[in-house]
Amino acid sequence: MRKTLLALLLICGGMLPAFAHHAFSADYEAGNEGEIEGTVIEVIYRNPHARYYLEVSIADGTRETWDLQTMNLIALGRSGWKKDTLKVGDKVKVRGTLGRDNAKKMYMEVVTFADGRRISPTSGAVESLPENISHGEKPPQYVALLAPGAVNPDERLFGEWTVVTSGIPSATGGTVYVHLTIEEQNGEPVAFIYNGPAPIRINGSNFEVDFDWASGFDKEFLSTFRGRINDDGQLEGDFLNHGAARFTRAILDDGKFTATRRSDFGKAPDLAPSPINLNGVYGRARGHWSIEKLTFAMTPLGQQIIDDYLEMDNPNTRCAAPGLVMSSGLPYPLEIIQADDYILMTYGADKVRRVYLDGRAFPDSASESMLGFSKGVWHGETLVVTTNHLSPAFMSTMGQPISANATTIEHFYIDAEGYLHGDMWLHDPENYTRPPHMLRIYSRSPAQSVITEVDCDPYSFFRSLALDGKLAEFWSRGDRRR
Repeated sequence: MRKTLLALLLICGGMLPAFAHHAFSADYEAGNEGEIEGTVIEVIYRNPHARYYLEVSIADGTRETWDLQTMNLIALGRSGWKKDTLKVGDKVKVRGTLGRDNAKKMYMEVVTFADGRRISPTSGAVESLPENISHGEKPPQYVALLAPGAVNPDERLFGEWTVVTSGIPSATGGTVYVHLTIEEQNGEPVAFIYNGPAPIRINGSNFEVDFDWASGFDKEFLSTFRGRINDDGQLEGDFLNHGAARFTRAILDDGKFTATRRSDFGKAPDLAPSPINLNGVYGRARGHWSIEKLTFAMTPLGQQIIDDYLEMDNPNTRCAAPGLVMSSGLPYPLEIIQADDYILMTYGADKVRRVYLDGRAFPDSASESMLGFSKGVWHGETLVVTTNHLSPAFMSTMGQPISANATTIEHFYIDAEGYLHGDMWLHDPENYTRPPHMLRIYSRSPAQSVITEVDCDPYSFFRSLALDGKLAEFWSRGDRRR
């Protein structure tokens, strides 16, 4: 699906417009659903994902073992799914998305028990099964309204914009903030979302910008901002999902968007230090979601690494350290403990980074690490954190690389509504021609005083490789793992 989506984006340039630890599309074929029936023979109720093994009898009397996967334990708990929801010995029918290349795998969507009860890992009890529809594929009926290129483009469109939209499914009851840049290169308008390329078509003051993104479950989508610049100098219009469906198979509602011009993206306030109190426990702000952009402006080396990437290379699938960029995007609590000369930031219960405020240098005896070496400086009430000495890693589950020479810059500040922002830019000229931009928005959780450990067991990762006969391939790719 990922390579399909990349191809679609290339086509779009000329003709047409997650809580996951790993990329859904790497193992499962979006839109290819099936149902199997059998007996549960093994349960692995541990992170990074709960897994179930189902023994299925086929027509010739032989038996097959199917590898069934669902979400992480935090997400399952929110839907009411528990450790004993599905037990060894249960006889069930399971409906879900099938594995790629006829692999005996399924991503579970609905389980039907012998007594007729139905339950979904994503939404709890199910009364009836929805119609079979595709997930995240661009429907063939989608046709751009505007012709490729630009016709008499309105000069007011050019610049940097903060787009606010209600059309992205994770934002049910809330909004998504999108960083959009429209500029001119070689006499032609080009667009970038979060500093990743986005096909654009313009006719006067009207425009269409296509946005490739992933939801919280790593489903891949291609949506469109279709609108105009109004007399007040703001962008407005519709956010179109083209009939795609979210992970639960519910059709994505289209939405509206507005955008205001910005001129300070990536720029720290030029103010004297005025430190504020960041102490506390934070969770990802509900209704203020950040969305994962799928493609960025790559160098030939960076693109080569993506092209060679396999899901088995992703450290998070085997419970290894995911690196700073990916850690900051996981759905675990963020705890901040502030001292005079440093700040501790803990993602979950165990990924601890220390941000030094006293300007100290990186020790000669130290080595690179997955969280790197961080130094913070206050610009007014904004904490600017620069991190380097990072171990090579991946930026996300799509295989975008981070080199050992990369630097991240983060801006931490509290907005007028009390939300903590942790905007991040990845500067890595070995792999990217424009620094990817990631939004992180948190809300304080005053009631949460205890952060529990989130265990992760790599057994299911290696068990799955063994069933697929891919263990030897995994060992042979040691030089590709970050």
